[in-house]
Amino acid sequence: MNLQHCTRKVGMTVFIILLLLGASMVLSDLYAPFTTNAYLQKYVVSITTEVKGNVERIFVHNGDFVKEGDPLFSIDKHDIVEDRGVAYANMVIIQQHLSRLRVEISQTEEKIEQQKESLNNKKRHFLRYKTLSKKHTISTEQLDDARLEYLEARKDLQDSQLELESKQIELGKDGGNGGLLLAQALLDRSDSKIAKTTTYAPVSGLVTNMQLNVGEAINSSRPQVAITSGKHTRLIANFNEKALGKLDGANVLVVFDALPGQIFEGKVTSKDSAVQFALHADADIGKEAYIQRDDRWIRKSQQVRSVIEIDNLPAELVSGSKATAMIKPKNHGFWRTFSSTIMTFISWFHFIY
Repeated sequence: MNLQHCTRKVGMTVFIILLLLGASMVLSDLYAPFTTNAYLQKYVVSITTEVKGNVERIFVHNGDFVKEGDPLFSIDKHDIVEDRGVAYANMVIIQQHLSRLRVEISQTEEKIEQQKESLNNKKRHFLRYKTLSKKHTISTEQLDDARLEYLEARKDLQDSQLELESKQIELGKDGGNGGLLLAQALLDRSDSKIAKTTTYAPVSGLVTNMQLNVGEAINSSRPQVAITSGKHTRLIANFNEKALGKLDGANVLVVFDALPGQIFEGKVTSKDSAVQFALHADADIGKEAYIQRDDRWIRKSQQVRSVIEIDNLPAELVSGSKATAMIKPKNHGFWRTFSSTIMTFISWFHFIY
Protein backbone atom coordinates (compact mmCIF):
# COMPACT_ATOMS: atom_id res chain seq x y z
CA MET A 1 0.00 0.00 0.00
CA ASN A 2 2.79 2.39 0.84
CA LEU A 3 4.64 1.44 -2.36
CA GLN A 4 1.55 2.03 -4.48
CA HIS A 5 0.95 5.35 -2.78
CA CYS A 6 4.56 6.40 -3.35
CA THR A 7 4.37 5.34 -7.00
CA ARG A 8 1.25 7.41 -7.55
CA LYS A 9 2.81 10.35 -5.79
CA VAL A 10 5.97 10.13 -7.87
CA GLY A 11 3.95 9.72 -11.06
CA MET A 12 1.79 12.71 -10.21
CA THR A 13 4.86 14.77 -9.39
CA VAL A 14 6.53 13.84 -12.68
CA PHE A 15 3.29 14.60 -14.56
CA ILE A 16 2.99 18.00 -12.93
CA ILE A 17 6.65 18.77 -13.64
CA LEU A 18 6.27 17.77 -17.29
CA LEU A 19 3.05 19.76 -17.54
CA LEU A 20 4.70 22.85 -16.08
CA LEU A 21 7.73 22.35 -18.27
CA GLY A 22 5.55 21.99 -21.36
CA ALA A 23 3.58 25.11 -20.47
CA SER A 24 6.80 26.99 -19.84
CA MET A 25 8.21 25.95 -23.21
CA VAL A 26 5.03 27.15 -24.93
CA LEU A 27 5.10 30.47 -23.09
CA SER A 28 8.83 30.85 -23.70
CA ASP A 29 8.05 31.82 -27.32
CA LEU A 30 6.57 34.98 -25.84
CA TYR A 31 8.97 35.70 -22.99
CA ALA A 32 12.19 33.76 -23.71
CA PRO A 33 12.24 32.77 -27.42
CA PHE A 34 14.15 29.60 -28.22
CA THR A 35 15.47 28.08 -31.45
CA THR A 36 17.56 25.12 -32.52
CA ASN A 37 17.84 26.54 -36.03
CA ALA A 38 21.08 28.49 -35.58
CA TYR A 39 24.49 28.19 -37.19
CA LEU A 40 27.86 29.93 -37.12
CA GLN A 41 28.76 32.12 -40.06
CA LYS A 42 32.39 33.00 -40.63
CA TYR A 43 33.93 35.49 -43.02
CA VAL A 44 34.86 33.31 -46.01
CA VAL A 45 36.81 34.78 -48.93
CA SER A 46 36.69 32.92 -52.23
CA ILE A 47 39.90 33.38 -54.19
CA THR A 48 40.22 33.14 -57.96
CA THR A 49 43.23 33.52 -60.21
CA GLU A 50 43.31 36.75 -62.21
CA VAL A 51 45.35 35.15 -65.00
CA LYS A 52 44.39 31.98 -66.83
CA GLY A 53 47.02 29.32 -67.33
CA ASN A 54 48.50 26.15 -65.87
CA VAL A 55 49.28 25.82 -62.17
CA GLU A 56 53.05 25.86 -61.65
CA ARG A 57 53.39 25.81 -57.86
CA ILE A 58 51.13 25.40 -54.83
CA PHE A 59 52.47 27.01 -51.65
CA VAL A 60 49.77 25.97 -49.15
CA HIS A 61 47.49 23.06 -48.28
CA ASN A 62 44.03 22.70 -46.80
CA GLY A 63 44.01 23.63 -43.12
CA ASP A 64 47.14 25.82 -43.28
CA PHE A 65 47.01 29.19 -41.55
CA VAL A 66 48.14 32.02 -43.81
CA LYS A 67 48.74 35.69 -43.19
CA GLU A 68 47.58 38.48 -45.44
CA GLY A 69 50.00 38.72 -48.37
CA ASP A 70 51.29 35.13 -48.20
CA PRO A 71 51.57 33.39 -51.62
CA LEU A 72 48.95 30.70 -52.28
CA PHE A 73 49.73 29.40 -55.78
CA SER A 74 51.35 30.54 -59.01
CA ILE A 75 50.64 30.18 -62.73
CA ASP A 76 53.20 29.24 -65.39
CA LYS A 77 54.31 32.61 -66.76
CA HIS A 78 56.24 31.41 -69.85
CA ASP A 79 53.64 32.53 -72.41
CA ILE A 80 53.04 35.82 -70.60
CA VAL A 81 56.77 36.59 -70.56
CA GLU A 82 56.85 35.96 -74.32
CA ASP A 83 53.94 38.36 -74.79
CA ARG A 84 55.84 40.93 -72.75
CA GLY A 85 58.84 40.52 -75.05
CA VAL A 86 56.67 41.25 -78.07
CA ALA A 87 55.16 44.30 -76.33
CA TYR A 88 58.62 45.56 -75.38
CA ALA A 89 59.93 45.10 -78.95
CA ASN A 90 56.93 47.00 -80.28
CA MET A 91 57.62 49.87 -77.90
CA VAL A 92 61.30 49.98 -78.94
CA ILE A 93 60.28 50.14 -82.61
CA ILE A 94 57.94 53.05 -81.89
CA GLN A 95 60.62 54.84 -79.85
CA GLN A 96 63.07 54.46 -82.73
CA HIS A 97 60.48 55.80 -85.15
CA LEU A 98 59.87 58.80 -82.89
CA SER A 99 63.61 59.45 -82.59
CA ARG A 100 63.90 59.43 -86.38
CA LEU A 101 60.87 61.71 -86.56
CA ARG A 102 62.53 64.21 -84.21
CA VAL A 103 65.60 64.26 -86.45
CA GLU A 104 63.41 64.86 -89.50
CA ILE A 105 61.61 67.68 -87.70
CA SER A 106 64.94 69.29 -86.84
CA GLN A 107 66.07 69.00 -90.47
CA THR A 108 62.77 70.43 -91.72
CA GLU A 109 63.08 73.38 -89.33
CA GLU A 110 66.57 74.13 -90.68
CA LYS A 111 65.25 73.80 -94.22
CA ILE A 112 62.44 76.25 -93.44
CA GLU A 113 64.92 78.81 -92.10
CA GLN A 114 66.93 78.55 -95.32
CA GLN A 115 63.78 78.82 -97.42
CA LYS A 116 62.69 81.91 -95.50
CA GLU A 117 66.02 83.57 -96.22
CA SER A 118 65.83 82.55 -99.88
CA LEU A 119 62.25 83.81 -100.09
CA ASN A 120 63.24 87.20 -98.69
CA ASN A 121 66.05 87.49 -101.24
CA LYS A 122 63.80 86.55 -104.14
CA LYS A 123 61.12 88.92 -102.89
CA ARG A 124 63.59 91.82 -102.83
CA HIS A 125 64.85 90.76 -106.29
CA PHE A 126 61.30 90.74 -107.63
CA LEU A 127 60.48 94.14 -106.12
CA ARG A 128 63.65 95.62 -107.59
CA TYR A 129 62.81 94.24 -111.03
CA LYS A 130 59.31 95.59 -110.65
CA THR A 131 60.71 99.09 -110.06
CA LEU A 132 63.10 98.74 -112.99
CA SER A 133 60.27 97.53 -115.20
CA LYS A 134 58.37 100.75 -114.54
CA LYS A 135 61.42 102.66 -115.77
CA HIS A 136 61.57 100.36 -118.81
CA THR A 137 65.14 99.36 -118.03
CA ILE A 138 64.40 95.59 -118.11
CA SER A 139 62.20 93.45 -120.28
CA THR A 140 58.84 92.01 -119.29
CA GLU A 141 60.26 88.49 -119.54
CA GLN A 142 62.87 89.29 -116.89
CA LEU A 143 60.15 90.63 -114.58
CA ASP A 144 58.02 87.52 -115.12
CA ASP A 145 60.97 85.25 -114.36
CA ALA A 146 61.68 87.10 -111.10
CA ARG A 147 58.01 86.90 -110.16
CA LEU A 148 57.84 83.13 -110.83
CA GLU A 149 60.99 82.51 -108.78
CA TYR A 150 59.43 84.44 -105.90
CA LEU A 151 56.12 82.51 -106.09
CA GLU A 152 57.91 79.15 -106.30
CA ALA A 153 60.03 80.01 -103.25
CA ARG A 154 56.91 80.99 -101.31
CA LYS A 155 55.15 77.74 -102.29
CA ASP A 156 58.20 75.68 -101.28
CA LEU A 157 58.17 77.40 -97.88
CA GLN A 158 54.47 76.70 -97.40
CA ASP A 159 54.96 73.03 -98.33
CA SER A 160 57.80 72.71 -95.85
CA GLN A 161 55.74 74.35 -93.12
CA LEU A 162 52.87 71.90 -93.78
CA GLU A 163 55.33 69.01 -93.69
CA LEU A 164 56.71 70.26 -90.36
CA GLU A 165 53.23 70.60 -88.90
CA SER A 166 52.33 67.08 -90.03
CA LYS A 167 55.44 65.60 -88.42
CA GLN A 168 54.85 67.52 -85.21
CA ILE A 169 51.30 66.15 -85.06
CA GLU A 170 52.62 62.63 -85.65
CA LEU A 171 55.20 63.11 -82.89
CA GLY A 172 52.60 64.45 -80.47
CA LYS A 173 52.85 67.22 -77.94
CA ASP A 174 54.45 66.70 -74.52
CA GLY A 175 55.03 62.99 -75.09
CA GLY A 176 51.41 62.41 -76.10
CA ASN A 177 52.13 60.12 -79.03
CA GLY A 178 49.27 57.66 -79.40
CA GLY A 179 51.41 54.80 -80.64
CA LEU A 180 53.88 55.20 -77.78
CA LEU A 181 51.09 55.40 -75.20
CA LEU A 182 49.50 52.24 -76.60
CA ALA A 183 52.83 50.40 -76.61
CA GLN A 184 53.49 51.48 -73.01
CA ALA A 185 49.99 50.38 -71.99
CA LEU A 186 50.52 46.94 -73.56
CA LEU A 187 53.87 46.62 -71.80
CA ASP A 188 52.36 47.66 -68.46
CA ARG A 189 49.55 45.16 -68.93
CA SER A 190 52.07 42.40 -69.58
CA ASP A 191 53.99 43.38 -66.43
CA SER A 192 50.72 43.38 -64.48
CA LYS A 193 49.85 39.91 -65.77
CA ILE A 194 53.27 38.62 -64.77
CA ALA A 195 52.79 40.03 -61.27
CA LYS A 196 49.34 38.43 -61.08
CA THR A 197 50.64 34.96 -61.93
CA THR A 198 51.21 34.54 -58.20
CA THR A 199 48.01 34.74 -56.15
CA TYR A 200 48.35 36.05 -52.59
CA ALA A 201 46.10 35.76 -49.55
CA PRO A 202 43.85 38.86 -49.28
CA VAL A 203 43.17 38.19 -45.58
CA SER A 204 44.61 36.14 -42.75
CA GLY A 205 42.88 32.87 -41.96
CA LEU A 206 42.66 29.14 -42.60
CA VAL A 207 42.93 27.69 -46.10
CA THR A 208 39.93 25.60 -47.10
CA ASN A 209 38.34 24.10 -50.21
CA MET A 210 41.67 23.95 -52.04
CA GLN A 211 40.90 22.58 -55.51
CA LEU A 212 44.23 22.71 -57.30
CA ASN A 213 46.76 20.35 -58.83
CA VAL A 214 50.11 21.21 -60.39
CA GLY A 215 49.74 21.40 -64.17
CA GLU A 216 45.99 21.95 -64.03
CA ALA A 217 44.58 24.60 -66.37
CA ILE A 218 42.58 27.19 -64.44
CA ASN A 219 40.84 30.50 -65.13
CA SER A 220 38.77 33.09 -63.31
CA SER A 221 35.41 31.40 -63.96
CA ARG A 222 35.43 29.56 -60.61
CA PRO A 223 37.24 29.95 -57.26
CA GLN A 224 40.29 27.77 -56.66
CA VAL A 225 40.60 28.21 -52.89
CA ALA A 226 38.86 29.86 -49.96
CA ILE A 227 40.14 31.40 -46.74
CA THR A 228 38.10 31.35 -43.57
CA SER A 229 38.90 34.38 -41.45
CA GLY A 230 38.27 34.67 -37.73
CA LYS A 231 37.10 38.24 -38.19
CA HIS A 232 33.40 39.11 -38.46
CA THR A 233 32.29 35.73 -37.07
CA ARG A 234 28.63 35.77 -36.08
CA LEU A 235 25.75 33.46 -35.27
CA ILE A 236 22.70 33.34 -37.52
CA ALA A 237 19.56 32.28 -35.64
CA ASN A 238 16.06 31.83 -37.06
CA PHE A 239 13.52 32.62 -34.33
CA ASN A 240 9.77 32.15 -34.48
CA GLU A 241 8.05 35.35 -35.66
CA LYS A 242 6.33 35.65 -32.26
CA ALA A 243 9.75 36.66 -30.92
CA LEU A 244 9.88 39.88 -32.96
CA GLY A 245 9.23 42.11 -29.98
CA LYS A 246 11.98 40.50 -27.90
CA LEU A 247 14.87 40.43 -30.38
CA ASP A 248 16.19 44.00 -30.59
CA GLY A 249 19.38 44.17 -28.51
CA ALA A 250 18.42 41.08 -26.50
CA ASN A 251 20.95 39.02 -24.55
CA VAL A 252 21.20 35.45 -25.81
CA LEU A 253 22.48 32.17 -24.37
CA VAL A 254 24.09 29.92 -26.98
CA VAL A 255 25.08 26.26 -26.89
CA PHE A 256 27.05 24.76 -29.78
CA ASP A 257 26.59 21.12 -30.71
CA ALA A 258 30.37 20.82 -31.06
CA LEU A 259 31.06 22.10 -27.52
CA PRO A 260 28.93 20.19 -25.00
CA GLY A 261 28.85 21.54 -21.48
CA GLN A 262 29.71 25.10 -22.56
CA ILE A 263 27.32 28.04 -22.65
CA PHE A 264 28.17 31.28 -24.44
CA GLU A 265 26.55 34.67 -24.10
CA GLY A 266 25.83 36.90 -27.04
CA LYS A 267 23.69 39.80 -28.14
CA VAL A 268 21.26 40.27 -31.02
CA THR A 269 22.67 43.03 -33.21
CA SER A 270 20.20 42.95 -36.09
CA LYS A 271 17.29 41.11 -37.66
CA ASP A 272 16.08 40.87 -41.23
CA SER A 273 13.00 42.97 -41.84
CA ALA A 274 11.20 40.49 -44.10
CA VAL A 275 13.63 41.00 -46.97
CA GLN A 276 14.74 38.26 -49.32
CA PHE A 277 18.50 37.76 -49.27
CA ALA A 278 20.22 34.40 -49.52
CA LEU A 279 17.50 31.79 -49.93
CA HIS A 280 16.73 32.52 -53.55
CA ALA A 281 18.30 33.86 -56.71
CA ASP A 282 20.16 37.15 -56.93
CA ALA A 283 17.20 38.64 -58.80
CA ASP A 284 15.11 38.24 -55.62
CA ILE A 285 17.39 40.37 -53.45
CA GLY A 286 15.46 43.29 -52.00
CA LYS A 287 12.05 41.71 -52.51
CA GLU A 288 9.64 40.75 -49.76
CA ALA A 289 10.46 37.55 -47.89
CA TYR A 290 9.13 34.36 -49.40
CA ILE A 291 6.07 33.19 -47.46
CA GLN A 292 4.89 29.62 -47.86
CA ARG A 293 1.21 29.62 -48.81
CA ASP A 294 -0.56 27.10 -46.62
CA ASP A 295 -4.27 26.27 -46.49
CA ARG A 296 -4.01 24.19 -43.34
CA TRP A 297 -5.67 25.44 -40.17
CA ILE A 298 -2.50 24.80 -38.16
CA ARG A 299 0.43 26.09 -40.17
CA LYS A 300 4.13 26.48 -39.59
CA SER A 301 5.17 29.85 -38.19
CA GLN A 302 7.32 32.23 -40.21
CA GLN A 303 10.99 32.40 -39.21
CA VAL A 304 12.88 35.65 -38.52
CA ARG A 305 16.58 35.66 -39.29
CA SER A 306 18.63 37.34 -36.56
CA VAL A 307 22.33 38.09 -36.23
CA ILE A 308 23.98 37.40 -32.86
CA GLU A 309 27.45 38.63 -31.95
CA ILE A 310 29.45 36.45 -29.53
CA ASP A 311 32.80 37.42 -28.02
CA ASN A 312 35.73 35.04 -27.49
CA LEU A 313 34.51 32.18 -29.66
CA PRO A 314 36.78 29.08 -29.67
CA ALA A 315 38.92 28.67 -32.77
CA GLU A 316 37.83 25.05 -33.28
CA LEU A 317 34.36 26.11 -34.40
CA VAL A 318 33.94 26.03 -38.16
CA SER A 319 31.65 27.94 -40.45
CA GLY A 320 28.26 26.24 -40.32
CA SER A 321 28.61 24.85 -36.78
CA LYS A 322 25.11 24.15 -35.47
CA ALA A 323 23.89 25.81 -32.29
CA THR A 324 20.89 26.31 -30.02
CA ALA A 325 20.01 29.86 -28.94
CA MET A 326 17.63 31.21 -26.31
CA ILE A 327 16.81 34.78 -25.35
CA LYS A 328 17.72 35.68 -21.77
CA PRO A 329 15.19 38.36 -20.71
CA LYS A 330 16.56 41.36 -18.84
CA ASN A 331 13.55 42.20 -16.66
CA HIS A 332 11.94 38.84 -15.85
CA GLY A 333 13.68 36.94 -13.08
CA PHE A 334 11.73 33.72 -13.62
CA TRP A 335 12.41 33.60 -17.34
CA ARG A 336 16.07 34.48 -16.84
CA THR A 337 16.39 31.50 -14.50
CA PHE A 338 14.32 29.35 -16.85
CA SER A 339 16.59 30.21 -19.82
CA SER A 340 19.74 29.44 -17.86
CA THR A 341 18.30 26.13 -16.62
CA ILE A 342 17.12 24.97 -20.04
CA MET A 343 20.39 25.90 -21.78
CA THR A 344 22.42 24.20 -19.04
CA PHE A 345 20.39 21.03 -19.54
CA ILE A 346 20.86 21.23 -23.33
CA SER A 347 24.62 21.75 -22.97
CA TRP A 348 24.82 18.58 -20.84
CA PHE A 349 22.56 16.70 -23.20
CA HIS A 350 25.05 17.28 -26.04
CA PHE A 351 27.48 14.95 -24.28
CA ILE A 352 25.29 12.04 -25.39
CA TYR A 353 23.65 13.54 -28.49
